[in-house]
Amino acid sequence: MTITIPPSFKPNPPALNRFQQRLEERLLEVLKSNPSADAPYHNNRHMKMMWVIAQVLWEAESVGLPPDQLDWGLETLMFACLLHDYDHSAGKDNDHYNVLRAREFVSELIGRHGYSLPGNVIHDIDSAIACTQYPFVKEPCSVLERVVRDADVLYATLSNDPTVLMEDLRTEIGTAAGRYIPYDEMLSGQINFASNVTLYTAMGKTLFDAFSPWYIKRLEQYIHSKGNPDV
Repeated sequence: MTITIPPSFKPNPPALNRFQQRLEERLLEVLKSNPSADAPYHNNRHMKMMWVIAQVLWEAESVGLPPDQLDWGLETLMFACLLHDYDHSAGKDNDHYNVLRAREFVSELIGRHGYSLPGNVIHDIDSAIACTQYPFVKEPCSVLERVVRDADVLYATLSNDPTVLMEDLRTEIGTAAGRYIPYDEMLSGQINFASNVTLYTAMGKTLFDAFSPWYIKRLEQYIHSKGNPDV
């Protein structure tokens, strides 16, 4: 099917109960002290939007799951999404260490405050955060891990904002590479990424297939609007 009208991502995440609302408020307060809150790409905005995307994916993917897999699902996603890039280096460190810092921080945070989380949920949070390391090194196994991975992958595309990739992520990649990254290189990289990335949830794949072609067009238009910026 050919898409003729640009899609619009208007998330309608499931309502949170009172416990979940309080937990979300507490974690959003934690984010205010994030050392990388204003990093170019891996910042608080990224993690907050990823949490919204994850809720949409979870609502679709959790249908039919047994009760023991539904309990603590949203809480696990909340921790994993809102804190998976806490204290990110924005390109100064290998992502292995970015993820290790986030996992360590979450472990210490839960150790201090508890949040009434059982041990298996703490393990699931840690395992889900580990799935976000890029280049990807850990295959997502559980439904929760698949949702977290897909939500992370979908962030830039669903933002519908070309500067998220062309300015924000390009800045961090340039820091990591120690060189200027041309806009055309970012565009070809995103085209290659879109052609090869695996989406692990049915809803994630549906969203990516619908939005990715239009996002790439937005990137091309952005480069054109800047008037040959790499010369």
